[in-house]
Order: sequence, then C-alpha cells, then structure tokens
Amino acid sequence: MWWRTLIPVLSLLLLACSSGKEQPKERRETKKKSIFIEVADFTLSTLDGNTMALSDFKGKVVILDFWATWCGPCRIEIPGFVELQREYGEMGLQILGVSLDGEVKREEVEDFCRRYYVNYPVLMDNGEVARSFNVTAIPTTYIIDREGNLFKKYIGAREKEMFKNDIEQLIK
Repeated sequence: MWWRTLIPVLSLLLLACSSGKEQPKERRETKKKSIFIEVADFTLSTLDGNTMALSDFKGKVVILDFWATWCGPCRIEIPGFVELQREYGEMGLQILGVSLDGEVKREEVEDFCRRYYVNYPVLMDNGEVARSFNVTAIPTTYIIDREGNLFKKYIGAREKEMFKNDIEQLIK
C-alpha cells in the first residue's frame, strides 16, 4: 500500500521536470550511402551456339536467373519470367536464363524452352559462372540495374509480383 502514496509524488516530479514547453528535437540529417556492387561480366554460349556477355546488356535492367530443367521451383518461376519479358522488354528489361544443366543436355534445354515458350536468351553454364556468382541453390536470381550494379539477389522461387516491383523501381 506504500506505493499508493508514491504515485502522486512521482506524478508531481514528472510535471516539475517538464517545462510545459516542448523542446525542439535535434534534427539529424544522415545520408544513406548506397553501396554499389558491380556484377562481374561473363560470356557464355547460347542455345544456338553463339556467345553472349552480360555486358552486352549494359543500359538495361537485367534479371539473371540461374536454373535447371530438372528443378521444380524453376519450372514454376519461368512462366512469370516469360510474362515479365513480354510486359517490360520494350521498356528496358532483359531476362537472361543461365541453365545449369550442362552442355550434354543442350537438346533437353532447347526442348524445355520450346515447351515453356521462353522468350529470352538462355545461356549454357558448366558451373563456372554459377560458382563465381556464389550460386549455392537454384533457382537463384540476381536483379541488376542499368549501370550493371547488383540491386537484389533471391535464392529460391519467387512470385512474379515480387520481380515486377523490383523492375518498376529500376525502370524509369
């Protein structure tokens, strides 16, 4: 019961400490420093046997998707990439698929791309580029801005809407 007498005393102390006039809060301007990580360039062969470099797409927003035909989550994600390429391609988006199926399965990758109506370049990796990008699981997707800097990295399948939000932030 002693605490009942303490409450009015504490209330008076708090009232006495406040001047009734609100003090202006110190405004601190902090500049957020953006850390730009330039994505390493690479050159891989396309399904038709030509070569293509990541740097060929500087000036575009790039979705770089590491995937394989046997990967269930990859199969779920790819139709969304096809739609995004169709919707945003003319605005500066370029999706690049990097198949980790290996050269020996090139025909399987070609067949897969026909069945899924893949409308963007698919590159064949023997694992070296995936290692250099620290791909430890698939699908792994990198979002790269127009200057060639890493914007985001996703491990695992994502909904089309998540990529759409990223694209809309970068395509202006």
